[in-house]
Amino acid sequence: MIRQQGIEICPCENNQQAIFVRPFDPKYRDALYVPLEKWSDFLCDPIDRFHQPDLLDLTLGINTDLTRLAVPEGLLRAEDGMASLLEIYRYFFNVKVLLIIVDPQPDFQGQCEFESAQRGAFIRDNDRGGFDFGDGERVGDETVYKLIEEVIDKTLIEALPQEFIRNFEIRLTVAVRR
Repeated sequence: MIRQQGIEICPCENNQQAIFVRPFDPKYRDALYVPLEKWSDFLCDPIDRFHQPDLLDLTLGINTDLTRLAVPEGLLRAEDGMASLLEIYRYFFNVKVLLIIVDPQPDFQGQCEFESAQRGAFIRDNDRGGFDFGDGERVGDETVYKLIEEVIDKTLIEALPQEFIRNFEIRLTVAVRR
């Protein structure tokens, strides 16, 4: 039954206990969290990888199943944060959900969960190309919502490649260790 749920059983070093591990599912369920200090590396890694000796003289492309990306709220406040958000579509063009993690940021290794149900979402209206707020109510610091609206108005509406990105949403979330 455990394996039917996609959970793997990994024995511990002492072979007396086991650890149950659920594989990362980038396409349907899980989000990749990129901390602010790793954001630039995250954006540069795909092109840097192309220049490694084992890939020289090969014709390559990038295809990823990553559909959910989690970033810290501080990225929106960074000097080039709004512009760098669009860089995700250079290599990660399947991203459909952008989770904005409000403080506190995860300060632990491993997996965490993102709670967003009551915080609502900015959902792209494909007919007019804009975003509408729906699926919940505004909770907490209103300045974060205003900041997201500014990012949408100044950057995303015109720059999101509408022919490729038909469904897109931005959600405020909180990281929780379970």
